[in-house]
This record gives sequence, C-alpha cells and structure tokens, in this order.
Amino acid sequence: MESTKLESQLTGLRVAVVGGGITGLAFAVGLSKSAPDVQVDIYETTSSFGTVGAGIGMWPRVWEIMEVHGLTDAFKSLRVDVPGIDSHFKFRRSDLPRGVQVGEAKVDVRTYHRADLLQVLLDHIPSHYGTHFSKRLTSYSDDPAQDSVTLIFDDGTIAACDVLIGSDGIKSVVRRILYEDLADDAQTKGGSFETVQSLRAHAHSVWSGEVAYRHIISREMVEKIPGHPSLAGPMIYMAKHKYLLTYPISLGRAFSVGAFLTYPGKLGTNYEGPWTRDVTQEEIQAEFFGFEPAAQAVIDLMDKPSLWAINVVEDLPTFTSGRVVLLGDAAHAMRPHQGVGAGQGVEDGMVLATLLGSPLATRDTLRAALRAYDAIRRPVVQEVAKRSIDIGRSCYLERPWSSSHEDLSTVGECDAERFQDPAMVSAFEEAIDDLFGWVWYGSALPLRQCALDYMEGKTDEFKF
Repeated sequence: MESTKLESQLTGLRVAVVGGGITGLAFAVGLSKSAPDVQVDIYETTSSFGTVGAGIGMWPRVWEIMEVHGLTDAFKSLRVDVPGIDSHFKFRRSDLPRGVQVGEAKVDVRTYHRADLLQVLLDHIPSHYGTHFSKRLTSYSDDPAQDSVTLIFDDGTIAACDVLIGSDGIKSVVRRILYEDLADDAQTKGGSFETVQSLRAHAHSVWSGEVAYRHIISREMVEKIPGHPSLAGPMIYMAKHKYLLTYPISLGRAFSVGAFLTYPGKLGTNYEGPWTRDVTQEEIQAEFFGFEPAAQAVIDLMDKPSLWAINVVEDLPTFTSGRVVLLGDAAHAMRPHQGVGAGQGVEDGMVLATLLGSPLATRDTLRAALRAYDAIRRPVVQEVAKRSIDIGRSCYLERPWSSSHEDLSTVGECDAERFQDPAMVSAFEEAIDDLFGWVWYGSALPLRQCALDYMEGKTDEFKF
C-alpha cells in the first residue's frame, strides 16, 4: 500500500501551521499532495515569508522526498555545473603550516541559497491556502472539552484550528506553551518536583557551547587566489576546537561560509548577549588565527560576518500533546555539523502529512495520528542529533576519527606527511562514512509505512 496514494478522510479539517520557514512550508506542500481537501492556514511572525539566510545543503535522503513532492525539476534549475567543481565535501587538516586533504565524502550534496530553496516551496503552496503575516502567537488553548484549538496573536486576533503545527523554530512559542501546560498538569496531578521542573526546562532551548560566524563571499573574490581549494567544491578546513566550511551556492556565483568555534564544557550555560549579531572582521580574524594560508584567506574575505550562537533543543520526551504537534527546530534543533537540520524538518513533515492524508486518520483518531508521528520520528531525529555531536567533535579534532584507528588529532605538525598516507586517508574516510552513512545511503521514505503501521497497532517501536 503506497502511503502517498491513500485517500484522506479529513475533508474540511482545519490545520494551522505556525511558522513559515522551510519546515512549515515543506509540510504544507506535502499535505497538499496527501490531503488536498484539508484547509491549511500558515501564520508567519514577519511581514513576509523570510528569504534571508545563508546556504543550505540537500543530501540524497532529502532529495528523495523532494522527488515525492514533485519539486526536483524546480531545484535542478537552481544549479549549474561549473567546470572543475564537484559536489563531494573534502576534509582538510588545516592546523598545519601547509594544509593537507585527509579524505572526502562518498556522495554528492546539492547546495543552495536558503532564499532559493524557500522560493521553490512558496511557488508550490496551493493558492487556496491561507497565508497570514505579522502574526505572532502569544498563546493557545487546547481544551479537550472544546471542538477546536484556539490561537491568540499579539495583535488581538483569534483563530481556530483542529490541529496546531508548531514549526516556529528554536524559540518556539508552541513548544513553550505545550511544556508549560504539561508541567502544570503534572503538578496538579501530584507529580514529583523533579518531573515538573524537567518539563518546564524543556520549554526552552540551551546553548550548545558553540558559535558560528557566517558570511557569503563571491566566487570572483575567491578566484583571485589561484588554486584555492574551495574552488574545487565543498570544503571543510579543520583545526583544534574550530573549523571552516565553504560550499558554492547561487548557481556557483557565491560561496556560503561558516566558521565554527566550540568552547568545551559550556553546554547548557547561558550565552551572554544576543543570539545573532554583526561582528567586525578583526574579531573573526582573531578567533581563527593560526589556520593554514588557504583557510586564513577565506577568513580574510569575510568582511561583514555575523555571529550566531548555536542553541539546541535537548531530547524532548514527546513532540505532541492533545491536538498540538511540534516539527523541525521547534522539536529538535540540533548542531549543524551534518547539514541535516532543515532536512530533518522536511522528514517530519513528510511523515505527518502521510498520516493526516491516510484513511486511518479521522476526526476521532487525530490524536492517535499525532502519537504515531511522535513514536516514529522522535527516536530517529534524536539519534541524528547525537551523531551531529560526534561529527562536530571530529571536525573540531576533539576525538579519534575511528575507534579502530589511531587518534589522528594528536599527530603534530612534524608528522603532517602521514596524513597523506593512503592508509590514513582510508581510516578517515571509513570513520566519516560510519557517521554520515545514514544520510548518504539511507531513505526516509519507509518511515511513512512505519508510521501507518504504528497507528494500526502493527508495530510498537522503530529502530534507527
């Protein structure tokens, strides 16, 4: 039984999507395919759908979902083959006087400007869907005694829906209210102090102890440095507690740059200052001093960088309560080291859209559909988040690249030539293959049937 072909039993169901980013829009596109008669309203805090942002990568696992949604032709028009550039990430040891390449990814990654990706999604949102701007959610009420969920916005307006989708990002208002309500309910029922406090803590994200400096630089600028490694394709320059990422976007006319820095032991502490801010070139040059010349040259081209504190949502005990459900960063904001954060939101939306489009979903079984989504997606995405930690530590040279091989992070400058030994390169590539294999070779499509089986009671667990 092909899940995307099932006939929905929820004609006229009202779905409210709070948050019009990649996750919310991808879910809306998916739902338009699986349940075309469902009424969808998208509420966005800003005055328009935001197209500001840096680059974004799309691994084969997500590309497969875009094929299901019928979007790949639109995405193909946003890429152009540039002579001399391939789409395999290459990894360099860059804390040496002369950097050396230590391995590369086994599969292509498609890279885009975030604005271009969002525009494709916007172009495929059905015209009959409601889109509402400058709508900042302040509260909602999901009273089981009422027929619908009530949404209250800061402009005084009120709306109603049958299902509330919280795709409102890491600062999610929906998550905050959901977990404050769960905490209040646990307290009323005599739950322990520890249980109540734990639920309240889940309402908020925490600082990962990491920051990222982001910038977009023109290809023309990089081409002024003959033979620069980044001109050959996506590149990761690694050094102790920091690394630099570059990859082409905007039809190859520009490069998205991310310079990542970790402060060991700072996870869970308060980040002082705004989460995002513009910084001076001198600040980033001081933080990333000591890279090999090729990496330092990229840092020197970041003339107007911005700094982003990397906050995360640690493992939640549930993504749903009542008729409310969390998707994307609202549910599982993670470290960016796999380049899969947005893709995991897309996977969320595909699974939930499949459930809501199934004849198994009726007004009487809506809560069961949301619970099936939670049971199937939450274990997967929380394992993905753990892998992002390991990949980050590998790129920060904080851990052995493989449990069965020498810890190459301890090798000194005088031994740099050892990195180019075929056995060393093989060891590194084996290690990254172990960490990235799920997204390179795996498929999210079977999760659709897993979720339907769970809802029918055919299975009670899912293993990553």
